[in-house]
Amino acid sequence: MDRKIGWILAISAVVIAISALIMVGAVLGRTLMQTGDPWMSQWMPHQNVEGAAQEFGMASGMMGGGYETMGPRSGWMQGGVFIDSNIEPLTLEEAESALEDFLAASAYEDLEIGEIMIFDNHGYAQFVEGSTGIGAMEVLIDPVSLVVTPEHGPNMMWNQKYSTMGGQGMMGGLPSRVVSAEMPVSADEASTLAQSYLDEAYPGLEVDEHADVFYGYYTLHTLQDGETVGMLSVNGYTGQVFVHTWHGDLLEMHGD
Repeated sequence: MDRKIGWILAISAVVIAISALIMVGAVLGRTLMQTGDPWMSQWMPHQNVEGAAQEFGMASGMMGGGYETMGPRSGWMQGGVFIDSNIEPLTLEEAESALEDFLAASAYEDLEIGEIMIFDNHGYAQFVEGSTGIGAMEVLIDPVSLVVTPEHGPNMMWNQKYSTMGGQGMMGGLPSRVVSAEMPVSADEASTLAQSYLDEAYPGLEVDEHADVFYGYYTLHTLQDGETVGMLSVNGYTGQVFVHTWHGDLLEMHGD
């Protein structure tokens, strides 16, 4: 009986120790992200936000969130806290150089740099197919490391040709799937669906009439008082609307 009690106590001690290590790791990870640790900054995006980060909301049934007049929101993942109020925004020249370096180091011969948008927390850009003019992928540029990474959200989940989640695309080699950019939901219908969603969720915001076509979805600018302030995407098969909530304040645009 004493031996049995001893084993129980020993196992309990191990469980308690493991739980303590997990808690310490979680606290340390959150602290590193909140304090802008240099190592973490290579992997986590920067957000020029004052105060505590906010949890994502739900945009049309998917991960998204509110615009807060299209201002900065929380990080790349739900509940993420990536705050660095002292970062300097990217310049257009820095963004172009980072994008050119990425393409030069990649295996893509048909991709070109399309639209570039400079926000106060990162850069955004589109790569388009030179032979078709169709959008290939959307990327973000970190303002500190100048690392180019695939944009999360529709670019990963809905992109049927260059999807990084499918093991293809910019981080997994050349795409092997042959798909069409023709979708059941037309560009005009996507604009209508997007505006209907904004009218209900964010009254006062409007959607730009032009829709950038990607393989599986559309991305459109959102306007406030006639000025571009952000963007959203519409699934070309389901019509689902996904608001890009991770962008900060728009500073500069180049391209379409």
